[in-house]
Amino acid sequence: MAQTQTAPTKNKGNSTSTSLRPLGNRVLLRRLAAEEKLKGGIILPDAAKKKQEQAEVIAIGTGKKDKNGQLLPISVKPGDIVLIEKYSGQEITLNDEEYMIARADDLIAIIEK
Repeated sequence: MAQTQTAPTKNKGNSTSTSLRPLGNRVLLRRLAAEEKLKGGIILPDAAKKKQEQAEVIAIGTGKKDKNGQLLPISVKPGDIVLIEKYSGQEITLNDEEYMIARADDLIAIIEK
């Protein structure tokens, strides 16, 4: 049986913490920071930066079931850097941090370094 991964989050000023666990075939991601500067040295303002298409996997769900009811595990793990579709997923803010939840099917590739 596949295990789910949860993302620990911090509550500022509280002793309690929350965790976010994606359900089913979903993945919790944190977009990587966009480039601040172009190759020619021009610094971009926040409004001109495009959405970053690379993200770090923070937590994963259990996977989805096939036609026979067998669980198909998600092929990424927390810590992986992935390439995502530009407008996929749902952006959320949790404890002043930006995340996005996307279907595992919306992940295009794992970036290996």
